[in-house]
Amino acid sequence: MGKSFTGALCFLLLLFQLEAGPGVKPMAPRGLPAHITPPKNFISRRIIIPPWFLGLLGTGDNPGDRLRQARIDNGMSIRDLSMASGLTTVTISNLEAGRTTASLLTLRKVTQVLGVPVIYFGYFESLPEDTLGQRIKKARLNHGLMLKELAAIVGVDEKSLCHWEMDRHVPLKRHLDKLLMIIPGLNRDGGF
Repeated sequence: MGKSFTGALCFLLLLFQLEAGPGVKPMAPRGLPAHITPPKNFISRRIIIPPWFLGLLGTGDNPGDRLRQARIDNGMSIRDLSMASGLTTVTISNLEAGRTTASLLTLRKVTQVLGVPVIYFGYFESLPEDTLGQRIKKARLNHGLMLKELAAIVGVDEKSLCHWEMDRHVPLKRHLDKLLMIIPGLNRDGGF
């Protein structure tokens, strides 16, 4: 919705009239021009508009909304998070608004400050999980691990791990067992 349409809709909602019950003294609604007189059995009621309607806070169903909610839950302003994470206020604002997508390094900086796991933000929820390689990659990203880091933990080179994630090769049983220990919930057959 455009800003002018949303503003007009909010104005109309604020002027919304409700029928007065018995014993309630009618009063003129606020904001009406002087030449308009409301019916005697109507009163003006203040309506509380939820923040999600105004677009001030999101619904929490996307990474930007989750980032904003985690920041607010920690009692931080965008400037506070910027100073603590080393990111610019513009970057954080763009992430919250959904104008940009965070890199894994950016996500790690933010999650360290906010004390939430990378998976909380849901950037990687839409990645496919049809093959073992796709499940390995999704699990690695959801745990906030760079390719180099997971390769070092498993004891293979980055190229081998990259080939597993692209389904060019299948990990040996010993490497797969180590992956299953490192990334809980990853299984050979499907899903997490």
